Amino acid sequence: MKSSKLSIKFRITFWYTLVFSLILALVFFYIYFLSKSYSIHDLQEELKDESADMLENLYDKSNRNDILYNADWTKFYDDNVSISLYDKNSSFINGVLPEHFPNKVPFINNKVRQIKSDKNIWLVYDYCYEESPEDSIWVRSIASYGHWSRILYNMLWIFAVLFPITVFISAFVGYHILKKALQPIYTISDMAKEISFSVNLSKRIETSNTHDEFSYLADAFNSMIAKLEKSFEKEKQFTSDAAHELRTPISVIQSHCEYCLDELKLTDSVREEIEIIYKKTTYIGQLVSQLLTISRTDKHSFKPQKEEVDLTLLIESVIEELQQKAAYKNISLLFEYIPQNESYIIQGDTMLLMRMIYNLIENAINYGINGGCVWINLIKNQKNTDIIIKDNGIGIEKEHLDKIWNRFYRVDKSRSAGEGFGLGLSMVRFIVDIHGGSIAVKSKPGYGTTFTVSL
Repeated sequence: MKSSKLSIKFRITFWYTLVFSLILALVFFYIYFLSKSYSIHDLQEELKDESADMLENLYDKSNRNDILYNADWTKFYDDNVSISLYDKNSSFINGVLPEHFPNKVPFINNKVRQIKSDKNIWLVYDYCYEESPEDSIWVRSIASYGHWSRILYNMLWIFAVLFPITVFISAFVGYHILKKALQPIYTISDMAKEISFSVNLSKRIETSNTHDEFSYLADAFNSMIAKLEKSFEKEKQFTSDAAHELRTPISVIQSHCEYCLDELKLTDSVREEIEIIYKKTTYIGQLVSQLLTISRTDKHSFKPQKEEVDLTLLIESVIEELQQKAAYKNISLLFEYIPQNESYIIQGDTMLLMRMIYNLIENAINYGINGGCVWINLIKNQKNTDIIIKDNGIGIEKEHLDKIWNRFYRVDKSRSAGEGFGLGLSMVRFIVDIHGGSIAVKSKPGYGTTFTVSL
């Protein structure tokens, strides 16, 4: 798995645990090798010290015979070091030999060696004392290293057991400490998602008095949202004011056009020009009407006026209103539903639901083909009532499907010039959302488009 796909908590925990494990391993092995080196060095020095003590006794000629032949064994054992004496032919004279120490170990003068046997590990130090070549004595000091070896082995075993446990505990504790420390990020993220979903820029992230990095981040986020809210409010106010100001001159132009067309005697060319003006003015009037509707719905205080709505009557009313437009393109509008004992009644805002259905059917007509068809199906199931509007028109490319809900977005302006403003589907999505429903779209270029609204 790539690290970019892992959470920050996991990545920080992983690297923290890895560094901690390396440091722990280095510290342990440093202690282990230091202990091993110290134990060997300490035993070596002890062997040399005991050999030196024995040599002092041998230098004393008055005690030499007692040491060589009559001394008690306790004189040959001190501080866990056993001492034995040999003649120049390596024959044992006196002393103490540890149990399980190998026989016939050759003598090497003034050198500490390790001797291994099946039972133990020994450190051996030999020193040759001679008054003359014919009268030499070997002093052998022997100390067991097995005790230290077992201690070091137990250290390795304990480390092998405790190392993974310690690493696991450190990773577990570190992960949960990080999780708690990074909790403000989740709070900020959740609030950002909530603001994005509800489009309510008045919400803010609660900040603490700790003045830490997350507090600064939250303050920066709140400052950004405040500026965005102010900017959007100005835009909404401008849209609303502009729409209101435009309604009056548009109504005046329409009324004058109607008067000229109905009351005055006009030549054909003049009548044609006035009809074009009237048509375009009506077109602009529809845009202003939709902008006013958007302006009202953008206000968070907007609430739909819900009542019982019969969808069959609503759809039939919209079809009747759009029948002439469909006939102009020779498109058939087919409404199908299965009559039931209970009618297709839901709780909703009548005017908004009518606008939603109107926009969807009008959209199907606008992008339909001459001689085509628009099917409107009403299906009731256990949980929802589905409105399915399908056409066999030009269809929508796959890369545009997630963008058609954006305001003023039109798939192909050159192909759809004069047909709508790019606001219809945005309005549809809003109406579906405030009714707690869902909408889905499927389309294939050249085969048509299907919108499914579940309420």
